[in-house]
Amino acid sequence: MVEIGKGDISANRGLSQAAFQENLSFISVDIDRLLAQRTQVFVDILRRTREAFEEGAYHPIPSLVLPATETEDAFRRMWESTHLGRIAVDLTERGCQGLRLAGERFDVRGMLDPQAAYLVTGGFGGFGLRTAAWLADHGARHLVLAGRRGAASDEARQATQALRARGVDVLEAVADVSREQDVRRLLDTGDQGRPPLRGILHCAGVLADAKIDAQTHETFARVFDAKARSALHLHRITLELELELDLFVLFSSVSAVVGNTGQANYAAANAFLDGLAVQRRGAGLPALSVAWGQSPRPACWPRIRMFPATSPRWGCRPWKLIRPWQPGGLPAVRCRRGGGV
Repeated sequence: MVEIGKGDISANRGLSQAAFQENLSFISVDIDRLLAQRTQVFVDILRRTREAFEEGAYHPIPSLVLPATETEDAFRRMWESTHLGRIAVDLTERGCQGLRLAGERFDVRGMLDPQAAYLVTGGFGGFGLRTAAWLADHGARHLVLAGRRGAASDEARQATQALRARGVDVLEAVADVSREQDVRRLLDTGDQGRPPLRGILHCAGVLADAKIDAQTHETFARVFDAKARSALHLHRITLELELELDLFVLFSSVSAVVGNTGQANYAAANAFLDGLAVQRRGAGLPALSVAWGQSPRPACWPRIRMFPATSPRWGCRPWKLIRPWQPGGLPAVRCRRGGGV
């Protein structure tokens, strides 16, 4: 028996000795170490293997290729373990024929209520300002922009003036959404005569990059406060106040899935946002977590670094970007109550 798997070895699981009474051998081959420590041997093995396939001595193991429209069936077969060989999902253009995105099933122009208000956290930063403009483009007429320093930059002041010139009612709120009392002040409008809040778009975020051995409680807290703690306050207080929301959008990052050097805190905070969206959806509440990749508009967040220059060395290739600021771009999937994700 030649074992190339590492699961049992890494878990230090035991092996019954009785079978070896039959003069059997159990050999473990660590492919990773072979490549690292005996590179030429590894290359020779690959060459001989390729030649054996070309000569017909070796044959590929059986495989079942299913179109992307049958992905659910592929997972079910895997779970039932009734297949022989490998199961693959065809994500080529041919395999994706007939596949529809959730966003194709609704008209975004009817998604926003001109009589309702929409809160944008991090509202005076690059992402927040572009999101506010997108909301106005699609029918929102009452916006609450929240940020720790308000419209302190020329860009923020010009953007808010441009929104008002279009007839949009813009409330500038100086608030730190990582503080529960500030979130409560934003959401608990009482009898202030403001339009009902129907949507929250959580765009706030900061970076505190450092390699993992240089991360501290403070660097984690800074990033988690802006993203995770703030989102949790928004979630809990909207439930407490029984607000009827149509939108609860969290600006996450693909770093929560693939990671990024120096951003363990940022990746973890975004993973929290993804988990919160899953929890809300499971409870029948509106939620959408947008896993942003490389910023299509670098000016939106000058310090954003999702894919450093070293990416090609890792074998990463650029992904096709959603252009969120173009018509129909931002809500690539439906996030209203009862809609699909």
